[in-house]
Amino acid sequence: MQQVDFDAQCATADRIFVGTVHAVAARKNPRAPQYFETIVTFAVDEVVAGTVPPEIDLRLTGGTIGDEQQSIDGMPDFEVGERYVVMLEADQARPLVSPFVGFNQGVYRVLRDARGAYVGDRHGLPLPQLATSVAGAAAETYGRPAGHVDLAAFVAGIRAARAR
Repeated sequence: MQQVDFDAQCATADRIFVGTVHAVAARKNPRAPQYFETIVTFAVDEVVAGTVPPEIDLRLTGGTIGDEQQSIDGMPDFEVGERYVVMLEADQARPLVSPFVGFNQGVYRVLRDARGAYVGDRHGLPLPQLATSVAGAAAETYGRPAGHVDLAAFVAGIRAARAR
């Protein structure tokens, strides 16, 4: 997997949205029943770029059915109720293993504290490079811990990167 810098993630994403996970369900892949897939349903809170319906299902390769598990290292895990900024690759005739830009790099977890919503990596950990390049001093302005960026500043950074 090749590292995709933030500007490239923003520029190459077909669709970008902020959404909350409403359902996660594993099943046998209808096109290849020996393999599992997981369908993650998001309620879209905000469309940042492209066209995204109010609810969207994303198909990820792998999953757990009963006692059997099929997984791919680095595939994002999602839980109902979690909120994310999601950057999607363009749909393709042959479905991708992962619909996210850079396999898992276009997934950012939205966290909340008393001051409001802020963004970390897909696990909620700090984004040291992105905090500087996306929001610059805005991270300090909003009083966020180092490497976390206020959600509004993060979304503004995405829009600015797409405009370049």
